[in-house]
Amino acid sequence: MQYLANKEKLKFLTLRNVKSAGEQVPNQEPVQKLALHVEEVDKLEELRGHLLVISHKWAECPSCNGAGQIIADPCVSCGGNGVKQVRKKLRINIPAGVDTGTKLRVSGEGNVGLKGGPPGDLYVFIKVKTDSKLKREGVTIYSEIAVSYLQAILGDTVQITTVDGNVNLKIPSGTQPDTTLSLENKGVPRLGNPVARGNHEVLVKVKLPTRITDEERKLLEGLASQYSDKNINSSSGLFSKLFGQES
Repeated sequence: MQYLANKEKLKFLTLRNVKSAGEQVPNQEPVQKLALHVEEVDKLEELRGHLLVISHKWAECPSCNGAGQIIADPCVSCGGNGVKQVRKKLRINIPAGVDTGTKLRVSGEGNVGLKGGPPGDLYVFIKVKTDSKLKREGVTIYSEIAVSYLQAILGDTVQITTVDGNVNLKIPSGTQPDTTLSLENKGVPRLGNPVARGNHEVLVKVKLPTRITDEERKLLEGLASQYSDKNINSSSGLFSKLFGQES
């Protein structure tokens, strides 16, 4: 996911055709022979008064395929084609904000051009690896964090993982379960405009303990009695429902 937020350089291998150096069999000189164009003539003669019709049909030479010459002793590397396939290691720039399916063009790194023409371009298709903690939708990043019920009640500052690394997130006091907190400009940069960024949305999950100590129970029961004094609905089974059986 680090490639989503920052411009990076990657190395990879590419396979392409390049001009052959013209390697020959030792002690032999390259020999070229002229190939004669084949002319197929289909004569249709019709004598209508003084009219004579002759039809000519031209075809490509089967020996040289229209090149006009034949290599008598072809290069051992390219077989006389003038090009050969090689592997080359490239380093390319990955702009911030790319996503799966993004296509990058690398000028001049494609196959060699025909008949001495300029080389073509190389197109690289991006596939972004998924992350176990972060989920992406467009330029927005989503994640979850679990806090204790005391952190939710009293508030706290916790560390969370973003595409920029670990940052501090403030949990306000009284945070309710399944509350979404937003980190502005901590999402994915917009492709082509890295200054503009999305947000990082954090879903807060509140963990309730299944077992508590006697001291904790006394404190919670004292808190519950205050709620009862304020005519807030409370029952003796409230804590057993929330925290399970007594320790």
